[in-house]
Amino acid sequence: MIAVVRLSTEIFNATKSSFKRLAIRFLIPAALLPACAPDRGSEACWSNECLHCRVWLDEPAGNWNEAFPVGNGRLGAMVFGGVEEERLQLNESSLWSHRGSYRDMDGGEVIPEVRQLIFSGRYGEAEDLAASTIMNRRLPGGTNAYQTLGNVHIEFADSGRVTGYRRTLMLDSAMVRVVYTRDGVQFRREVFSSAPDQVIVFRQTAGGKGNINCRIGLDRPGMGESIVVEPAGIVMKQHVAGGRGVRYETRLQVMHEHGTVAVEDGMLVVKGVDALELRLVAATDYSGDDPAALCAAYQSALDHKSFNELLSAHVKEYRGYFDRVSLDLGSSGPDTLPVDDRLRLVEESPDAGLEAMYFNFGRYLLISSSRPGTLPANLQGIWSEGLNPPWNCDYHININTQMNYWPAEVTNLSECHLPFLKFIGELREHGRETAALTYHCRGFTAHHTTDAWHN
Repeated sequence: MIAVVRLSTEIFNATKSSFKRLAIRFLIPAALLPACAPDRGSEACWSNECLHCRVWLDEPAGNWNEAFPVGNGRLGAMVFGGVEEERLQLNESSLWSHRGSYRDMDGGEVIPEVRQLIFSGRYGEAEDLAASTIMNRRLPGGTNAYQTLGNVHIEFADSGRVTGYRRTLMLDSAMVRVVYTRDGVQFRREVFSSAPDQVIVFRQTAGGKGNINCRIGLDRPGMGESIVVEPAGIVMKQHVAGGRGVRYETRLQVMHEHGTVAVEDGMLVVKGVDALELRLVAATDYSGDDPAALCAAYQSALDHKSFNELLSAHVKEYRGYFDRVSLDLGSSGPDTLPVDDRLRLVEESPDAGLEAMYFNFGRYLLISSSRPGTLPANLQGIWSEGLNPPWNCDYHININTQMNYWPAEVTNLSECHLPFLKFIGELREHGRETAALTYHCRGFTAHHTTDAWHN
């Protein structure tokens, strides 16, 4: 028996250039093979054992669409992998504007006329009348939007020719690894977003001693951000959308081996460091909590935990989801090529390994953007830059949000489905009002879009 699984275009578009021109739908055998053993050590997750779990390129991202995503269901980042400057574009799933609530209009008087127009085949007139009356539900100042948490910028002081560059999205351990050599020194970087510890972790090492020199900044494209920079890290906070959205706070902690860290011109200046580690926590008041208190609690829980401890806990927890399913479509010749080359070649001949990789990529995105206790995945999962994303990065419940969750049950990720089911349950309160006020009906209904506020 064959089941066809279609990965949602919306969640896929968050990183579509990583798989540009790929429009494959998966044919999944009913008898799925057992996954790799979940008790392998974290170092094994950095090996080449699982070729269908490695999405790699031989150059940094040229734009946001080409960056690689990491996420823990709530905290997300797009990793660019630059050698002159690394950029981590940040998101927190509850960071939304809140300009107001939709107003339910009384459509009872026009519904019979709309119905009659439909029955008469005058569909355009029926649509225009419904849009100007029943659907005339406007927000003052525009609709609510999902917004970016900001950016971490790491400007490297190194110069010289770069060789051996590789940027890898490791689907079976949920992290991005970047390696390259510059002037005989190998640089190695890992980035992941941990669900057990609710933190985004960045670590860079460079062969030898004192080879890391850079400047670190934290910013956001909003207005009026409060940013405090100290040698131990950076704190940024704001009440978004001019005070008509959530309050957030994010804290970036800087840890290093040897060398120095100082404050200069609003940035952290790192000199002569052997290893650099950044830990970022963030929170909002979406659920009524104090963002500062939440950030403090997250940071306190990280005290005395090493990078290896954070990584081990992250991989073990993540693989509890990922290792439930394995797909084997056989090996293919291009398995060892970067993904952009494989995408060009697949136009000429099939690549079974690429199809298996795409299947794993879909599971990875769902696990990384929807976990118990989080908001459901929006139009782009949790990855979106800017303050006014396309279609507000909201929830299109006519089909798009459902598409995000089509793989959930067939790939044994029922827990990832829970945020969406909970969200629909919470939507019923406003849905009952809409049914009663707009349509003079019992029950509940919702139109084709909604947001984090269940409007």
